[in-house]
Amino acid sequence: MSQNPRRAADDIVDTLTALGTRDIFTLCGNHVLPIQEALRTRDVRMIAMRSEASAVMAADAYGRIARRVGVVVVTGGPGMSNTVTALLTAHGNRSPLVVISGEPEQSNDGRGGQQETDHLGLSAPAVKWHRAVRRPDHVEETLVEAFRVAQTGRTGPVHVTIPLDVQREPVDALDSAVDAATVATGGPPPEFVRAAADLVRSAVRPVLVAGAGLWQAGGEDAVARLAGTTGLPVFTLDSARGIIADSSPSAFGYADRSLNVVAESLTEADVVLVVGRSIDFRLGLGAAFSERATVVHVDTDLAALGRNARHVRAGLGDPAVFVADLADALRDHRVDRAWPARLEAARKDKTRQLAATLEGPGRLNHPGEVARTIGLVGSAHKAIYALDCGEFVQWCRQVIPCEGPGRWLRLGPQSTCGAGLPFGLGAKVASPDSPLIVIAGDGGIGYHITELETAVRHDIPLVVVVGEDQGWGIERNLQNGIYGEGAEYTTQLNAVRLPQVAEGFGARGVQVDDAQALGDALKDALAQQKPTLIQVPVQTVPSTLTLGMIRRERTALRGGR
Repeated sequence: MSQNPRRAADDIVDTLTALGTRDIFTLCGNHVLPIQEALRTRDVRMIAMRSEASAVMAADAYGRIARRVGVVVVTGGPGMSNTVTALLTAHGNRSPLVVISGEPEQSNDGRGGQQETDHLGLSAPAVKWHRAVRRPDHVEETLVEAFRVAQTGRTGPVHVTIPLDVQREPVDALDSAVDAATVATGGPPPEFVRAAADLVRSAVRPVLVAGAGLWQAGGEDAVARLAGTTGLPVFTLDSARGIIADSSPSAFGYADRSLNVVAESLTEADVVLVVGRSIDFRLGLGAAFSERATVVHVDTDLAALGRNARHVRAGLGDPAVFVADLADALRDHRVDRAWPARLEAARKDKTRQLAATLEGPGRLNHPGEVARTIGLVGSAHKAIYALDCGEFVQWCRQVIPCEGPGRWLRLGPQSTCGAGLPFGLGAKVASPDSPLIVIAGDGGIGYHITELETAVRHDIPLVVVVGEDQGWGIERNLQNGIYGEGAEYTTQLNAVRLPQVAEGFGARGVQVDDAQALGDALKDALAQQKPTLIQVPVQTVPSTLTLGMIRRERTALRGGR
């Protein structure tokens, strides 16, 4: 008998590589030792993170930027439970993701073994699909199905748990050929496309709202063709930010009116094409549109089709195929110029209002001015942005343009605080030649700042800009805005010398005093090709998103009056 017999762990790794896996995010642990040993001799890059949550968040970003399956390997018990928040985040982001967890030997089930945990029960609310592999001969078929489920329909995370005894079981050589192809998904039927085209032709004020599903489906060329041919105004959300550059004549920015005053004009649209996303809170649960508007809703998510819309035409299918077919059907049509001109006037008003806001002696530490500086440098370098949470970040979302597809990572419906740095790591692994800027507040960066050491260890050069206001900015502004000045409670933070913390992890640390100095520091950091954290003080100024939340809550406290 061979000294090193082939084991099921080898089947796991060989199946993953046959399915196209070249990068895996992980954290070592007893219950995945055989898998990690098998990976040690394979041509797969292992990015060893400092927490399981960070590993899943990095794979989430990887899946969205690369538009392929992100893969995570974690140990059992707390190792698996640590992934749940990140899995919920990935699910909201439609990130194609496979998490493989190890768990104790099956012979000890129910006997109180170390880290005995119901892995499938833990992941159930946070994934599309999950399975336990209880026999070595089920490894290949389960992983192939996991990849297919993650990539088809409404893309998202899946979970496979494999007990330790299964991983180390001796097996014969794997002799089957893995079919890595995903199930092809066509667009809605031709009659649906024709009806949608007729609605656009007859509309006075039509718009397209592009969501993450359209980016995930590879719809950027189809959107560019549709907008370029017809002049159809386009608003974007989620990973679809930049699917058409914000500088394009047809692009009008965020579809979220809490961040983009131009999106308030969505209530004037008579035909709204919502493609590749659900009509959720970002669209006011449907209130972003007029009750009289006809909504054409196209997505791969059957459960969400038509939800929160009154006059709706719902089509199940590939969003990119639908937009391409619609562009063909409308190749001889042009939207009345008066409607885009009206939106353009609103955009110019927004620009003037922002300029007026940033005038004055304190502008260099105003979060909007800091955001504008990041945007100028980032756009010049064609950077990818990974944005965390917090008041400073909301200003960045309002101000920074997105000038290309696959350059915008946000937290998604779960608004998961602290995900920005792990997102940045995953995005940089997916797109190593693109400059990467993480944007965070001094509260959110604390969750996963240890991953700076991961960036150093794996030579992942990214830049982290931290806006320091010594507090949980949004919550502080909400408390003072809703209950009166001085009502802030539990929201204050001490000053932390984050550049020195970064240096302790082996990264570069830079402190700047204002937006003007930040510009030079950013350019230098992007040229250095080394993980760098730049801290800049910012004023605590409520963003338009926060001001809207204050108004709504004060109205609710008055009983709706």
